Amino acid sequence: MSNVPDPTVQALAHIADRMLRDMGDHSIAQRMQGEVSRLRDSAATLDDLRKTRSPYDTPSAHVMKIGKASKKFDSEITAMIQRATDLYRAGTRDIEARIAAKVNLKQNEYAQEVRARFFGMDGKARAAFIKDMVDNNDGPLLAAIVEASPTLSGITAEQSAAYKKMILSRHAGAEIDEQARLDEVLDAVSTASRSAGNFAKGLTDPRQLARIEREAAEADAANEAFNQAMQSESGI
Repeated sequence: MSNVPDPTVQALAHIADRMLRDMGDHSIAQRMQGEVSRLRDSAATLDDLRKTRSPYDTPSAHVMKIGKASKKFDSEITAMIQRATDLYRAGTRDIEARIAAKVNLKQNEYAQEVRARFFGMDGKARAAFIKDMVDNNDGPLLAAIVEASPTLSGITAEQSAAYKKMILSRHAGAEIDEQARLDEVLDAVSTASRSAGNFAKGLTDPRQLARIEREAAEADAANEAFNQAMQSESGI
């Protein structure tokens, strides 16, 4: 059987290597990458088990061992997803706290008055008003507009989201970029878990297990034929 790693093992290694290309010094991302690396190692171990049968195992025993190991690997995938998700949530909470410290998007006691004033402006005046709030990082005043319902603010939900993005990008841009990159790391974890899950599923498929058992039996038969041929040549 080929010594080349299974494509899934190769894919997991590639994912793990690329996860930190933009966040090499980010502690949460490093720990999430570590989860994928451990999953890759477990997949490699399972792949080696599939390819290398102990001389003391019959083909049926080998198949049973693979099935048991595959189920254990599937449990490892579930646990890895949970740990990585917990890490992601902790990282997101930290980022959100730092954003809140830089941009205070919470309404204050003047919110109703601000909305009334904004509602009566024309488009040009509204644009200038928004720009002034963004430039001056006046989160509470902007929150009176973007955190209110469209009925009260006079703008659409899409406009509210755009104005909120403007002030956050302007005054907490580093954190916004960090969150986007952390989102990509989580996407990589999801991709890795799906690949690993398909690998485990394949090794518990009765047809796949039957193929492995058949190949093991064929290898035994070939080895026995070889031994008999060698004995005949030596006159034993």
